[in-house]
Amino acid sequence: MPLSQLSTLSSQRAPRPRRSRGFALLITLTLLAFVVLLLVGLASYTKIETAVAGNFQKQAQARQNAQLALDVALAQLQKHAGPDTRVTASAESFGGSSSTRHYAGVWDATASGADPVAWLVSGNEINPLARTPTAPGTGTVELVGRQTTGTANAVLAPLVALTSVGVPGQTGATAATIGRYAWWIGDQGVKAPVGLRDTTDGVDYAPFDSSELRSRIRQQISLGAGPANFEPRDAVNALLVPNLKAANQLAFLRTPGGTPVGLATLQANYASWSSNNFNVLADTAGTGLKRDLSIQPSILGEDFAAWANYTGYMESPVSSVSLFAIQPPYGTAPLRRRYIMQPGPPVVRPVLSYFLLTFNVRTLDGSTADSPLEVRARWMCTLWNPYTGALAPENLRIEVKGLPKIRVIDVTAGNNVAAEFQLESAFGLDSALKIRLPWDNTPLPGTTGEDRASWLPGRTYTWASLPFFNGSPTDDSGYDSKFYERNLSFSAGAGVRRPEPTGSRIDGDHLCRIEAVAPELGDSSTTLSVSMFATRIDEDGNKVDVPLGTFTSPAFEFFSTSPELISRSGYQFSYVFRLAENIDNPSWLQTAQSDPRRSSLGPEAFVFGPNGPSPALYGDYTSISAPDRLLDRATNSYSYNEDVPVFEFPRSPI
Repeated sequence: MPLSQLSTLSSQRAPRPRRSRGFALLITLTLLAFVVLLLVGLASYTKIETAVAGNFQKQAQARQNAQLALDVALAQLQKHAGPDTRVTASAESFGGSSSTRHYAGVWDATASGADPVAWLVSGNEINPLARTPTAPGTGTVELVGRQTTGTANAVLAPLVALTSVGVPGQTGATAATIGRYAWWIGDQGVKAPVGLRDTTDGVDYAPFDSSELRSRIRQQISLGAGPANFEPRDAVNALLVPNLKAANQLAFLRTPGGTPVGLATLQANYASWSSNNFNVLADTAGTGLKRDLSIQPSILGEDFAAWANYTGYMESPVSSVSLFAIQPPYGTAPLRRRYIMQPGPPVVRPVLSYFLLTFNVRTLDGSTADSPLEVRARWMCTLWNPYTGALAPENLRIEVKGLPKIRVIDVTAGNNVAAEFQLESAFGLDSALKIRLPWDNTPLPGTTGEDRASWLPGRTYTWASLPFFNGSPTDDSGYDSKFYERNLSFSAGAGVRRPEPTGSRIDGDHLCRIEAVAPELGDSSTTLSVSMFATRIDEDGNKVDVPLGTFTSPAFEFFSTSPELISRSGYQFSYVFRLAENIDNPSWLQTAQSDPRRSSLGPEAFVFGPNGPSPALYGDYTSISAPDRLLDRATNSYSYNEDVPVFEFPRSPI
């Protein structure tokens, strides 16, 4: 066949079909890769979710363990420190190491011994003293560390295991540990609250409404502790302190130089500073919680109302019962500084610290002939202001009762009873010896008289009988005394002389003895009662006596003197006693009986003179009995170095 024909035939054949099997394979491989990728993604997602769930489970378990630790800690705190009889302290003074010195111990105030009831730290739940403040050893966790105190392991607490039976993976009754917890309680009471704000602006009521007192307000009101590093009440901190909520915020306060206190300083004072402390009124003796009765005055009754009425016993700057103006005088905004004497409450009055009353029974003018008898008396009285506040000076008066019946035995005439009379009625003043103690503000030579314009804190003043007085007093208020005199021998003669009331006569050249007679059979001693009064003038111009207290002497013996001429001018017997001090009584000022602030002081508060309880041993006794004592010094007591202030007065309104 020709070539042309072959070409034509070739061009007329049908085309060959394409192959499609490679595309199917590609689709298959793509789908297979997608399935694999899906399986890998699902596996990864499942693994991540499982891990997240595990973390959430562990976190929840940790939180539950922490909540359990908190509940256990609060329970232990309530159990051991909840009763009002419990007190707490840190372990720093009880053998604490560097990691346990902040452990808090609880003591029972009603129990004896030095051991605490418990240490408030984990591991002591069953045995409160199982964990003592020594090195914790292994199995502990750091609860307070470098970020809080600047040092690591400041507080290490023992870990307590939580166990359970039947945990998956455990067989039988084997207990498995499923967690651990630790807790520790610190004592904030041993820290100083250094973030207290200034509250003095709210104290603007009388008497703190005057300009002078406003300038001294921070001296009058308690402001709390302030560290050396900063002052929370400075102007730069005044706006910050009211917003202080947590201790770590103390770092933002400013030092006097204006720089922040800083974290490092706060860390260094972790054991010393707190932002604030809270407390309740409780009694560790076991009587329970208390109420702040200062805001419920009606519950306290009349005594508290009288005490709270401080204007009633603090001297007014414009009017006063005092005889003399304050030196130096008050300014335009006066500061109250003298207290008006009153029997209480509170008791505001001086205290009898020394008393001497000496007697002479003789013939009239010491005659040696047959003469009537007379009685002579001299006295010396010291009063002490035991308070740290000054008293407004007033004229005072004392009444002496309890003096015995006196019998004059004529030994020359065969021991006959020459006279018998009541000693306390011998001076014509209603069965009592009444003595006036006037106040004199005349300056002494070389002085300005300030110590006589106020009864200074702790100052003792002494009165002595005048050199000579014959007859009755000018009125029934008593016999006069000399102010600021400490010696009965400053002039000759009797303080007071009176005719013996029965009018008995006796020869002056007879030997006689003086006896004190017991009023009733069986009486072995007698006591003197010295009552004190303030003499004031009422609105009608009449004199009135305000009772200020009573002082009862120790029991004196009934005495009998040695026979002597009845005409002798010397004093035969004396009653002398003084306020006991710590050198006389170790419990001075520690018992109710020795508290000078009582309205009445009994014999337990006083002691005899140096010769003992017999008045016959004090013939011609004329001076202070114990010149080396605090309250009975023989010097004139003009110097403040001899003042003995002991007690505080109420110093501000409620």
